[in-house]
Amino acid sequence: KIPQELFVSSLYKDKLNSDSKILYAFLLDRLSLSQKNHWIDDERNIYLIFTREEVQEKLNLSDKTATKAFKQLNDVGLFTRRKNYFRRCY
Repeated sequence: KIPQELFVSSLYKDKLNSDSKILYAFLLDRLSLSQKNHWIDDERNIYLIFTREEVQEKLNLSDKTATKAFKQLNDVGLFTRRKNYFRRCY
């Protein structure tokens, strides 16, 4: 499920392309699994693991396109990348 706010809010609609919006939906799905597994860091952030390679395979994206999608999400503050995992900010 893709949050409608990504399509209507001025914070996101012109700053995220379709690939980024779909990736966000996949990340939210992974986040719910992380919550169930109690994957919480020392700062009480829920974290998830979803590699660029997995994104490329699941969304049928090139490395360049997957990297751009992650960067767009990071630039608008929806996720923050930390070494080998992402931390939800939104």
